[in-house]
Amino acid sequence: VAADAITREVLALVEARFGNHFGDPEPFWFAVTRADAEAAFDDGIQKAARRNVAEARVALEAALDLAPDDEFRTKTYEALLPIYSTLPEQEPMIVAAEFVMRHSRQPGRRAHHARLFTGYLVRRGLIDGEVTKHEKNLAADGDDLVALAMLCTIYGGPVRNDARRSELIGRLQKLERAEAADYARAMEAMVGTQPERAASHWKDAAVAWVAADDKDSALAAAGKAEQAEPKPPGGILLHLYHVDLGNVYAECGDLPKAIAHLEKAIQQTEIPAVKDQCQARISQLRAAEKK
Repeated sequence: VAADAITREVLALVEARFGNHFGDPEPFWFAVTRADAEAAFDDGIQKAARRNVAEARVALEAALDLAPDDEFRTKTYEALLPIYSTLPEQEPMIVAAEFVMRHSRQPGRRAHHARLFTGYLVRRGLIDGEVTKHEKNLAADGDDLVALAMLCTIYGGPVRNDARRSELIGRLQKLERAEAADYARAMEAMVGTQPERAASHWKDAAVAWVAADDKDSALAAAGKAEQAEPKPPGGILLHLYHVDLGNVYAECGDLPKAIAHLEKAIQQTEIPAVKDQCQARISQLRAAEKK
């Protein structure tokens, strides 16, 4: 890895002040930049896809060490979760899952990971200890989103406690609606800095406004997503774009537009199961139109 200008300046400083210490600053071969982090991440994803688990872990953990911000750490930890779930030791999985849940901003991601992590805890016989830990965390901070998400998931499933869950679920939903609104506003602001991704940002904002229970804002953002150019490239990205907008319009009660987007989504995939899923959703919406 070629050292960048900042790194070269640091190397010169080290040589000047600590030249008599153990080790040599040259040759320099460490990765240090965001580009290096992205390269390590991509390498890890490719190795994971080839089921080269050990090398994938090394590459992704290298990307984690180089991560420039929490957003990058979150996506890297997400990629590491399937690997960590197979390890005999539990600490890497616990650290990764809790980091992802604490830093996930997209609506629904925290709940998704809470369900997956709860399944892992049940299989490992760790569920009772996690309940105790999260109840303690919640007592210290009543707005601890990870504790609330985990306890609501656990009390709704493996450690059934409907009374306690009903105490917590309203608090969790209120916090998540506020968080979704913040995320929606952040996506709308991104349109100004990344106009080339305006359609995707408006779409993501629309999805978040639905999660925030603000249907007027959701419809406004969805309309701007439809008007914005360029659209995501064809294939799976454009498929997901239309699925998300279809779901937004369905949630907001505009069933014709929802159906139109889902029909476009079908045209962007060759996977039979995915086509069938969209078609089933269209059938549900057509039936709802007739009522």
